[in-house]
Amino acid sequence: MFNRLDEIGKGDTVTVRDKGNTYQYEVYETLVVEPHETSVLKGSEDEKVLTLITCTPIDTATHRLIVKAKIKP
Repeated sequence: MFNRLDEIGKGDTVTVRDKGNTYQYEVYETLVVEPHETSVLKGSEDEKVLTLITCTPIDTATHRLIVKAKIKP
């Protein structure tokens, strides 16, 4: 779904628009994991975290690229 997600890095801003609202998040972590490694998806009740996931590499999709970002104040 996210064709170029591998180009994003720590410190980058991700903007999400929904129903007239705009939210900005700052990327704090990117990692590549195997599909069964779901522990990286655990969230925190204390923070608003955006987690983006896509298959990688594009040609074989053997792993998952995870990008985590915290909402900017």
